[in-house]
Amino acid sequence: MTKKVWVFLFAGGLFACVFACSKDTSKSSGASPGSTQTSSQSLTLSESMVKQGQPLVATLPSGTSASNVQWFVSPSSAVHITSGNGQALVLFAHAGNYLITARYPGSDSVSTDSSTAPITVSDSVYAPPPTPASDTFSLAGDQVILTPIADSASNLVFFAQSGKAYPCFSSFLFAVSSGPQTGISINLSQAVSTGIGNCNGSTSPVSSYLFLINPQNPFPNGTYPLAVTLNGTVYQGSLTITGTDYTFDWNYNSGVIIQPHVIPK
Repeated sequence: MTKKVWVFLFAGGLFACVFACSKDTSKSSGASPGSTQTSSQSLTLSESMVKQGQPLVATLPSGTSASNVQWFVSPSSAVHITSGNGQALVLFAHAGNYLITARYPGSDSVSTDSSTAPITVSDSVYAPPPTPASDTFSLAGDQVILTPIADSASNLVFFAQSGKAYPCFSSFLFAVSSGPQTGISINLSQAVSTGIGNCNGSTSPVSSYLFLINPQNPFPNGTYPLAVTLNGTVYQGSLTITGTDYTFDWNYNSGVIIQPHVIPK
């Protein structure tokens, strides 16, 4: 008799769980007992599809609290996120399909809500328009750190970031030319606002991915000139390519800084 009552209660409990889960509420990973995570709303994205390196701005749903927001992108490889006051600038160095998630406090002290949006990054590489429609800012008096990365296909990319913060979310207005006969030349001319509205008054460093070498324009092993122009000053060095590494000969500690100087292919 006791066994039959136990089976009946278990089945009733299972039915109640299925009914509750239809409200789109589940336990938040890593959260304290009793907290919940709700994914019933979608983020607003500035673009429905982006190219590699193209700035994308994600915004919380209208009416959602902007305090203590945590932003995540899956997969996270070669993705850069700059967050501020209910929005985030997201940059992708690789093509693929991604899911952007924002997590923020719920209606009480023990709950966590979240909003998500999928985004597809195409195989094309983004180049800024020669005449930007958004506000631009001078880079005078600033310096830039270039961080080289290489993906599984040995694409060489710089992640560029300014030392100063600028209004809203900004990316670089830049031009890149490269080839085995000429080497690599980069011109960083201005910061361009890529945010929506005034980004709720937030400021952040300027960030961009700069695509240098890819399989469609391969460089044989060897040493090539590398020049970066910032605020009218030309910084010069070289890039050496071997079968295993990219090595930069770059003797500047200010203005334009490259770090690290050696990365594996």
